[in-house]
Amino acid sequence: MELLVPGHMSSERFDQAFFRREFKDGQTPRCDLIVCEGEVAVIELVLMNGKVLDINCFEEFRRGYLVATIFVDPPKCDQLYRSYVRYDAIFGVNVRRYQPEGRRLGFKRHKPMVEVLEPIARDE
Repeated sequence: MELLVPGHMSSERFDQAFFRREFKDGQTPRCDLIVCEGEVAVIELVLMNGKVLDINCFEEFRRGYLVATIFVDPPKCDQLYRSYVRYDAIFGVNVRRYQPEGRRLGFKRHKPMVEVLEPIARDE
């Protein structure tokens, strides 16, 4: 298992820039480390309250939060729900690998929508 952290400085945190960088174009982070044929990549968000969210895919990276589809019942992966997670609620991001017989479905590569703020035009 690999634990992703945003940086070594205490002022750095999980934010939109972190997720845009690590999950660029919906790819599994550090996918060059997850190249073993037959293994299934699983992404988990560990929240500040200790709850772990098993991610099916990231749908959107908004300015203050992300939108993800979450597995209800891993490792069966038969049911999903949509969750809106504030970045400041995220304690850690785990990248795990399973053999296919131990995990039917994993992280779905899906290019997330990114919310970009446009500058505000001011009347003079």
